Amino acid sequence: GALGSNPGLLTNVNGTLFFSANDGTGAFELWKSDGTDAGTVLVKDIRPGALGSLPSYLTNVNGNLFFNASDGSSGQELWKSDGTGTGTVLVKDLQPGALDSSPFLLTNVNGILFFQAVDGNSGTELCKSDGTGTGTVRVKDITSAPSSNPRYLTNVNGTLFFSANDGTSGTELWKSDGTEAGTVLVKDIRPGALPSHPRYLTNVNGTLFFSANGGTAGIEFWKSDGTGEGTVLVKDIRPGALGSFPDKLTNVNGTLFFSANDGTSAFELWKSDGTGAGTVLVKDIRPGALGSFPRNLANVNGTLFFNANDGPCGEELWTMDGGGEPTVKAPGVAGPGVILPAVVGSGVPGAGLPGAGVAGIGVKPPTTSTEQGLIDIVAGAGASDPQNFTNVNGIVFFLATTPSEGRELWKTDGTVGGTSLVKNIAAGAADSFIDQLANLNGTLIFQATDGTTGGELWRSDGSSGGTVLVKDIRSGDTSSGSYPQNFVNANGTLFFTASEFSGGRELWKTDGTTGGTVQILDIRPGGSGSYPKYQVNSKGTLFFSANDGTNGYEVWRSNGTSSGTILVKDIRTGVAGSDPRDFANVKGIVFFSADDGASGRELWKTTGTSANTVLVKDINVGAGSSNPTEFTNIKGNVFFAADD
Repeated sequence: GALGSNPGLLTNVNGTLFFSANDGTGAFELWKSDGTDAGTVLVKDIRPGALGSLPSYLTNVNGNLFFNASDGSSGQELWKSDGTGTGTVLVKDLQPGALDSSPFLLTNVNGILFFQAVDGNSGTELCKSDGTGTGTVRVKDITSAPSSNPRYLTNVNGTLFFSANDGTSGTELWKSDGTEAGTVLVKDIRPGALPSHPRYLTNVNGTLFFSANGGTAGIEFWKSDGTGEGTVLVKDIRPGALGSFPDKLTNVNGTLFFSANDGTSAFELWKSDGTGAGTVLVKDIRPGALGSFPRNLANVNGTLFFNANDGPCGEELWTMDGGGEPTVKAPGVAGPGVILPAVVGSGVPGAGLPGAGVAGIGVKPPTTSTEQGLIDIVAGAGASDPQNFTNVNGIVFFLATTPSEGRELWKTDGTVGGTSLVKNIAAGAADSFIDQLANLNGTLIFQATDGTTGGELWRSDGSSGGTVLVKDIRSGDTSSGSYPQNFVNANGTLFFTASEFSGGRELWKTDGTTGGTVQILDIRPGGSGSYPKYQVNSKGTLFFSANDGTNGYEVWRSNGTSSGTILVKDIRTGVAGSDPRDFANVKGIVFFSADDGASGRELWKTTGTSANTVLVKDINVGAGSSNPTEFTNIKGNVFFAADD
């Protein structure tokens, strides 16, 4: 038929291909293939019916396939398969009942599967499995706070490296041999409560390379041999506090390639042999301040392929030739040379463009911009990277980065003299990690950390003295904080979500004062939280999706009071929930997508009562989904994308 099965997550297990697909009778389940039509079969219908088990994170561990799936009664848990229906089984229900343990980042280390999961007692921590129920356990409760959130799990010669937050040192580099005693902090790269956030962990011949923020040098290029002394900065590519932001780390035959910004060439292709002297710019593909932004780096049999934008040709496929020079690559030329289709209108491949054998399709030369900069915040070639512009009564607040203050809150009235730093919230060159800027009745509300409270709720009237912490919601947590998010102003009340130590992420409100910043309702009592999302204001009432632990994600509304925060309708009875998404207000009618279990994901609407919460139309008739998205109000009509 025309819909397609959408096969994905293709994973090789000893010559058999496992993948996820939807055959139209249910939703996504586990399939396998030997490359023939007859040998391409459903392994097991783990969750019969229209929902499907949604297998994910398929991982080969010594010939057995491990993955995340839900059978409808155990939530998202750890499964394994030997390729037969009877051999496809739940390994362990780590969080018993319908709650999800959500195992992910599955990583094979010498036959032991490591992963991140929620066990119901210690939050999101590091777990391991040998494929048996008794051998599937939490490795270590790294923090007494809700979760250490291990990330970037990477096998380096039989040792697991990862990032985690122990509640004291911030998010730093850890390692594990699979035992509690052997799961330890490698090094507090950024001493104190501020995190170094190790990222993009990559194994190159037994040495771990990664990106981290050491504090004084900003986010730079590091390596580790697993000891504190051997965890060092490889090279300060961009001297000063801004950092070069190395990412896309890719091992090609023992040489590490990555993207970085040295402050002069912007983001370009770099390589390293693990020494400072051997960490060099490969080529300035797009000279000047813009950079070529290499991405999607891939090692194909010892050859590096990547995307890059040289300016005249736009973003194209590149490769490293035998001489170590990056070359544009595309179909159309035999032998080692490469070429792109002709410039539109020229009739000649490569006409008018520099570089032998290089041409672009539909390329126009760069034009000179007529816009002028208001103020050069970081003089010279350095960039302040202004973002998140927010208008508050004619004053525009924004974020900008300087070498001396880090990334902080700025303001402008449109003049050079009226453009200034509001306040250096995190002292020195440290970032205050500002986010979620919102206008509340003429006062700026935002999320920030001053280095002692973690991410919390702040306000500003545009002056340094008037830029203050509103409330330390998660008091005592110096690293994570409550991280207020999803700000929505409904008739002068600012709704948002935040996470306490005890209650999980729930719905809050603020009037900009400490006393007026309160949790509205603990929708899902306990440590899990209801995780409200997709908030929208409709005539002063907040509509959103939340999970109370009994009904799954369903439609809720709130007038800002505890008694006025209620479940609108249980569209899909049971713990699965209808998972309503993408709420949009159109003249007091809230449109959204939801899955009632019979019609698939379709277009719904509500005005706030159960009776008026109805399916608008089953666009893809039957159990198939039209998946409506991108709801947009144009003159009282809702426009959207869907598949009939």
